[in-house]
Amino acid sequence: MPAATAATFTGIHNENEFYSHHDLSEIFSGDIRATVDRWRERAEAERGRTPYAALRTLAGDYVRFRRDFDRERRSGQRLALQREWFRQLLPALGYEWNPANHPLDDGDELPVLCAAGGKAGAPTLLALGAYAQPPAALRPRRGGLMTTITVELPDDLAEEAQRQGLLESAAVEAMIRETLRRRAGKELLEAADKLATAKCLPMTMAEIQEEVDAVRSDRRGRFPASG
Repeated sequence: MPAATAATFTGIHNENEFYSHHDLSEIFSGDIRATVDRWRERAEAERGRTPYAALRTLAGDYVRFRRDFDRERRSGQRLALQREWFRQLLPALGYEWNPANHPLDDGDELPVLCAAGGKAGAPTLLALGAYAQPPAALRPRRGGLMTTITVELPDDLAEEAQRQGLLESAAVEAMIRETLRRRAGKELLEAADKLATAKCLPMTMAEIQEEVDAVRSDRRGRFPASG
């Protein structure tokens, strides 16, 4: 029988051969043997599947999830797709899908997908859903990178803005650009008013040429010609 390697165990990547073949084939295999036997016994008793068999049946669902998830650019829709996948994944791993806010010791609450173990009170495992930002959030665009921002709004205002499509990235970008354009125009007019109030006399052509010559002379002094 060939020795077990990292490839033998789905989900384990032995980076730079961190674990030796002996660790994987003898020690690790022995450590998990009791757990695997317990999975098999439970599956036979309940006429169900072991976790690894249940995961195998989700292969097609996962491929479809990744396809839709990678194509979707709206954060809300991506979050919904991801939560639906978690709803399928957790039972396959042997955990109950039970989204809730878990109270912390400092009084805050943590949104979790399930809380497992801890028969005497506090759970021994909390499953959290980590949201993956869309690739578009960092894709090059108009000469720069995209930045993801979070805005807090009153519920009624957020609902109305969402209904009218004002929370879409393109709509928010358009509003910000228009606001910046108006502010730039206002600042330009204010600067013109200040110049007019100062009653500065316009420079003559001779004075302009004198300033140009001074700049050129300064540059020649700092950057002398080579050779």
